[in-house]
Formats: sequence, structure tokens, C-alpha cells
Amino acid sequence: MVSEELIKCPMCSSKKVAKINELSVSDIEYIYRIRHGIEMRNFFVDHIFESESFILYRCKKCDLEFYSPMVLGDGEFYSQLQGGGEYYPEGKLEHSYVASVVNNISKGKTSVLEIGGGNGNLAELLDVDKYVALELNPNGLECIKKKGFQAYNMTVERFTESNPGDEFDAVIACQVLEHVENVHTFIESSIRLTKKGGLLIFSVPSRDTFMSDEINNVLNMPPHHQTLWGASVFSNMEDIYKLKIMNIVNHRLEPIHYMSYAKTMSGNLLGRGIRINKLLSKPFWSKLHGVISLPLYMYAKFFSGRISGHSITVVFMRQ
Repeated sequence: MVSEELIKCPMCSSKKVAKINELSVSDIEYIYRIRHGIEMRNFFVDHIFESESFILYRCKKCDLEFYSPMVLGDGEFYSQLQGGGEYYPEGKLEHSYVASVVNNISKGKTSVLEIGGGNGNLAELLDVDKYVALELNPNGLECIKKKGFQAYNMTVERFTESNPGDEFDAVIACQVLEHVENVHTFIESSIRLTKKGGLLIFSVPSRDTFMSDEINNVLNMPPHHQTLWGASVFSNMEDIYKLKIMNIVNHRLEPIHYMSYAKTMSGNLLGRGIRINKLLSKPFWSKLHGVISLPLYMYAKFFSGRISGHSITVVFMRQ
């Protein structure tokens, strides 16, 4: 376990941090096995050694929340996650919004870099002159190329070093920042690749919504997510990176998350701040929890437009 004296924010490097939660590694391993059919024991043994828990900290300077130790999922981990077939769902609201912003820049005469191109779902919505994707997942990379788009298997830091003169009208990273270990270098590299006056667009899961209270959502914990983001963090980024916020959008609740929202709201009756509950992960109790949550599910279904959903998107302009 890393000494708290050595803990610093991965974005602003401040050592002024506060511990806000602690999650048992064995509990996370258990939920992965029961809910997702993924055996994580060997992964954790190989990657975290003596650590028995992940500690969630909040930076007092920039407000970013981050886990320690930071443990990133490997290729096998993501291959197992994608086995369900819905890891890159189509029709995401943030994709539609980002496409509408980018397509209005200069009516097709736009250059775009997408960091974490997934399987090319966003690329297909863009009407631009030049599109380049960076994708570390071999399956996603192959899918993007099959759709006829230019794509590379490299990090944004490496791409910046390899293409020092390249600049784009828009640099986009949807559902990527939360997975990143070296947050500062990721953002710095993204800025370097953005033209002055160009747009830097980030979309992430929002901790300002029901997700901050969601029970047994191990996909919002290590080794899947390393950091938790909210609107306040993006506001602080303006000063840290000399960016200007053009817009922040809290996307509405989407159908795929209706039941998650309902279970979270009913689960709050057990007490807020409970991130893992083994009993509710068992099939019988999970189904019962779903039945109890049905009224809230119906509320979510009919009033989703009034409920902030999974993601938040920020549009920065590089100054």
C-alpha cells in the first residue's frame, strides 16, 4: 500500500488530498465473479501484490477523485468484458452531441483526432475532411479500419511524439479519461494536438449523478476506472491548462441505465456511500431488489428527460 504521504493528484500533482472511501479488493473480485462471470483473483495477485484495498481520494485543489493504487486492466480483462457484446453500444447520446458540435465547425472541412475510437461508432457520425483514431484495443482497431477509417494502435503521448507538427480542429476522447493512469500527460498531449482556437472534447461518466451511489458497479472501480469526474473538475481545468469552457452537457438518463438508476435510488434506503453489498449481488436478492425497484424504473422510463444520466460532456476551446 502506498504511504499517504506519497499520494498526489494524477492531474494537478497536489498532495492536498482527502480519503473519502475504501474498497476491499476481495469484494471487487467477488462481484466480478458473481455478476460478470470474470475471475479476477490471478489478475489482482499479479498486479497489486500486498494491497488489500483500493482507497478513493479527492484532490482538495482540482476536486478530481482517484483510486490508489492505480491498477489498469490488461488485454485479457477487456476481452472478457467485451464478451457480453455491449461494451461499445451504438446510439450513445454523447456521440450524437459531439457529432453535432464537430460537424458545425466548418461544414466538412474539419480535421479530427479521436482518442479511444472504440469500434468507430462516433466516426460514422462525423462529416469531416480528415479523421484519425487512436485505439489500443486490437478488436476495436480492426473494426475501425474495416469501416475505412485511419487508425493507429498507440497512446496519445506516443502519437504526439511521433507527429510533433500535427494539429487538429477537434480532439475528442469519449469514455477514456476515467481509464487513464497518467491524467496530466494525457491532457497535455491532447492539448498539444489541438489547434489554437480548436476544440478539445471530453466525455466521461459523471459522479454528479446516481452513479456516485450505485451499489456493486465494479465497472466504476479499479481496474476499469481509475478516476471519477464531475463538472467541478472541468471548471478547475480552465485555470490549470488555460482552456476555455464552451459548454458542459449533462446527458439525460438513457434506457440502458433505467434499472441501474432505479436500483440505486432504492438502494439508498440502506445508506448512501455503500459501494459494495455482497448480499444484493446474489441472484435471488438481486432479482428481489429489481422487483422492489420497479416503481422507480417506471418513473425513470417516463421522466428520463428530467434525470441526469450516465455521462457528462465538456467542450473546451484551446486558447
